[in-house]
Amino acid sequence: MRVDVASQVLSASVSKVLKLTGGLVSEETAMFALTLDKFFDCLNVTNFTNGTRSDQDVRLKNEFLPYLDQWEHAVQERHGFTKTRMMLMLLSHETGLGLRVIATSFVEFIKYLSCLPDVKEIRLALFSKRISQVPLKNDFGCPRQRGGTSDNPTVSNYFSKTDALRVVDLFGCNEVKGNCRGVKMTRNC
Repeated sequence: MRVDVASQVLSASVSKVLKLTGGLVSEETAMFALTLDKFFDCLNVTNFTNGTRSDQDVRLKNEFLPYLDQWEHAVQERHGFTKTRMMLMLLSHETGLGLRVIATSFVEFIKYLSCLPDVKEIRLALFSKRISQVPLKNDFGCPRQRGGTSDNPTVSNYFSKTDALRVVDLFGCNEVKGNCRGVKMTRNC
């Protein structure tokens, strides 16, 4: 998923435009865009001014997850629609599950980090933008892409492909972008 495009479309400004131009018909779509904007904001804190450290888990657990549950419940309560039509009114099962896993695991991870003695003593700020899976995804994605049709490489296949990529990287290392436009990282496969 292109997170930068999703965060542009599902933003507070798009939500405001939908409310102004669409009226009551687009009210729920505007709410959806605003809710996902808040979700992206929780996971994209880059400095002290665009987020606070204490209420991130409150917004994710007390607003975002209940919103998804209420949405699914409201669709299930509707009558006169086939199951296929009702499924089209929701996010896909995989997307809904992924959003729930991300929100829940992020909250638990931040709680764990904030309980560590070193973090408590120096009152370290946790910027969620720096807690990212992009380097890990790139590390595993490079050999997997090189594997061609092999979707499930063995450990020895992974190491041999990683070594082959290291040899290629000795001759030239291009910049590789993560799943967000503008975040440039060098590939060290």
